Amino acid sequence: MIADPTAATQKGVGIGDPLADAKAAYPGLERRPGQSNDEHAPDTPHCTGKLADHRYIWFGNDPIRIIALSPTPMG
Repeated sequence: MIADPTAATQKGVGIGDPLADAKAAYPGLERRPGQSNDEHAPDTPHCTGKLADHRYIWFGNDPIRIIALSPTPMG
């Protein structure tokens, strides 16, 4: 999980950028709106998807506050 304000991906998407920039740079990502019925566990808007075999990315919040990388899919 990456939250460094100077962090950016190889395609230039970084912390503080609009979530739309992540979707534009990585067209294969699925964008999911934030929605929750539980104020104690809100679902934040995010984009997530597969970059390569065993390489998945997740951009959270709008503007982006967290970038996460994983060998498995993330919701």
